[in-house]
Amino acid sequence: PAASVCRPGSPSQMVAQGIDITDPGFYYRWRVVQGPGVVLAGANTPTMGFSTPIVTEPTITVIQLEASRSPLTPQTQALYMATAVVNSDPTYPYPFCSSRQEGN
Repeated sequence: PAASVCRPGSPSQMVAQGIDITDPGFYYRWRVVQGPGVVLAGANTPTMGFSTPIVTEPTITVIQLEASRSPLTPQTQALYMATAVVNSDPTYPYPFCSSRQEGN
C-alpha cells in the first residue's frame, strides 16, 4: 500500500492509480477503514481530498479505494481495490505530506 506521513490538519489528495481514471465507465468509493474519521471530499470520484486528523500523538488512518464497472453496493465485488496508510504525526516538521510505496 501507499504510505504517507503528514502534519495534523494538512490537506491531502489521493488519485486512483492502476486504472484509466479518464474512462467514464468506472464507479469509485473511497472510505476510511481504520482510524479517526475524516471528511472525504469526492469520495465517489477518481480523485479524493481530505485533511489529516488533528491529533496530539502519531495516529494512523487507513483509507481504501474500490473501483468497479458496476455501481458499488455492499454486495458488489470491486474490480480494483487499493489501500493507503496516512500517519498524522505532530512532530513531522514539514507543511506537506511525504509519500512512499510500501512492499506487499
